[in-house]
Amino acid sequence: MKLEKINIAKTQEYVQAIYSRRTVLSNYFGQTFEENDKYSETNSTFVLAKPVRDFNRIYVASNDKKELVEILSNLEGTNVINFPSKGDIHDIEAIMAESGYEQIGVYERFVYNVKNLTSDDDISEIEFAETADEKDIYNLYSSWKDFNPYTDYLPTHEELKIFIENKSVIINKQNEKITGVNICSIIAAVMHLRLIIDLNGGGINLMNAMFDLARKNGIKRCQWWVNSQNARAISFYRKLGATPDGLKDYAFIKR
Repeated sequence: MKLEKINIAKTQEYVQAIYSRRTVLSNYFGQTFEENDKYSETNSTFVLAKPVRDFNRIYVASNDKKELVEILSNLEGTNVINFPSKGDIHDIEAIMAESGYEQIGVYERFVYNVKNLTSDDDISEIEFAETADEKDIYNLYSSWKDFNPYTDYLPTHEELKIFIENKSVIINKQNEKITGVNICSIIAAVMHLRLIIDLNGGGINLMNAMFDLARKNGIKRCQWWVNSQNARAISFYRKLGATPDGLKDYAFIKR
């Protein structure tokens, strides 16, 4: 199947096409359409390909299993597809295997209910990133050995710039050098942790700063994704009082 460049002006048409093809399988849940995205559609299947570094993240909606398998099997390049689910994914696993995709990760969503402190608490000690920090922050998380670009949704340069502009990037510094970053944003009255990294053990400070920021904005719930194989991170978050809510994200890749 040949992918074509999307037309931003037709975004609403694309969304309607996706929601009319959800019977067999869909992993689309409100992703925006951007200028570099590509798509393809038939009477039964819609495919959205979003370029990320050297691969595409794929979103599909189809009511024809046979056709979907054929399309996914023949997409060129390296493609990653994710399926969030709280239930059984045997049907999804079967389609992925038949299409030549292998599972590369399972992530669990953790949630934390912000309590106790009121919304007028002082957050003046929180240090937010500035525009001039963008390059250093991007290099910090892009080169970190424990991050997997296929599964960790690392922000692009453009996304990072927007996060910084919106005061959604909290940093730690040591000797004037950025050693820790927490990228978090408020979406639909929920604080979403996108990425956290600290080279000098300051992760707890970054988490507490995020909780303070949430309280200041009247947000009662924070949530983030954790690799189900990362026992150390899971232990850390549980000690903070966060718990998994049952939603898991299954990642598959075809090179």
